[in-house]
Amino acid sequence: MFDLEAPDDLVLVQDAILVPPPVDGRGRQQASGVLTPDGQMVANSISWSNSQEPVNSAPAMPDTVETLSGTWMFGGTLYGHFGHFITESFARAWALDVLRGQIDGVLFTPKQTSANLEPMIKALRPLMDSLGLDVPVRCITTPTRVERLHVPRQASAWAT
Repeated sequence: MFDLEAPDDLVLVQDAILVPPPVDGRGRQQASGVLTPDGQMVANSISWSNSQEPVNSAPAMPDTVETLSGTWMFGGTLYGHFGHFITESFARAWALDVLRGQIDGVLFTPKQTSANLEPMIKALRPLMDSLGLDVPVRCITTPTRVERLHVPRQASAWAT
């Protein structure tokens, strides 16, 4: 289980590289997540569907990246499905208690980059607001270097 008082449950990565799943990626596990500038997977960026099965795996270091300045929080994998959103996508929102007022918003990676993301975020916005995720939200669809990225550990998943 998670000890949300442990110092490594919320890490700050300078010049983090946020890698979405491949455009043609399908299936249960996708190569996606947060890399350090030297290409190491940030353990806290692993998303879990349950205690045994990660949803993402270490992506390769991308050849080209966009740049996003500012200080952001990693939200994990964004699901459009209500149940998955509540139990997995929203499972890092605990860190907002610590970071509110210090971040520009929350960055997610999509479960699948082919999804129609803007309407999905718009449809989820009232739910996010009511649950306290009332900061700007973006879904990253191309590899992006983020100036400062807080990466909280996922605090829940589906039960096994």
